[in-house]
Amino acid sequence: LDTKLLINDAMDEGVVIKKGNKYMTVDGLPLHEAGQNSTFENAVSYLNDTKNQDTRAFIEAKIFNQPKKRK
Repeated sequence: LDTKLLINDAMDEGVVIKKGNKYMTVDGLPLHEAGQNSTFENAVSYLNDTKNQDTRAFIEAKIFNQPKKRK
């Protein structure tokens, strides 16, 4: 999945939340490297980084393994 689409889908499903300007998982894991501003683009970069693929897999699993919300 395209990472931008993944984040948007995760936000729609409540797996990723935005508190103020900070993007994080619903469990409170920030989606940016330490010392970076929490922006959408930094969240995309964070999830594209090979060392953060466990976080990406966690988000994908949460999206695809839960019932879809009705809109």
